[in-house]
Amino acid sequence: MIVSLYEGRRYESYLFLQLSGVANIVFALAVLFAWPIVGYVLAEPLSLATESNFDRHTRPDLFDYPFVVFWWAPLVAAQLAWSSRHTLPRVLLQFVVIYPLSLITASVLWYHFGRTIWS
Repeated sequence: MIVSLYEGRRYESYLFLQLSGVANIVFALAVLFAWPIVGYVLAEPLSLATESNFDRHTRPDLFDYPFVVFWWAPLVAAQLAWSSRHTLPRVLLQFVVIYPLSLITASVLWYHFGRTIWS
């Protein structure tokens, strides 16, 4: 007698969701606890995008608007992907889990490389 947890269904690997969730959590923790290091890359694009003044050497308040997006959005995306992986469609979960990091990466790359192209 063979006991199967999948009851005849095909096994679905969630490796992409797991790795993306871990990447989101690591990024959020790096922003929270290592802002002077991470701020060297993120402070100027954040200041330009939100029209606020951020210093890369001092950590902003935890719940300041632009700063909260850098740690809150990745944590929420990782939690949402983990908690609803059996209820939401897989493509939607992949979008939710990759969106915060892709948006932050695109804005930083646009700031650093877009200025040199248009200058």
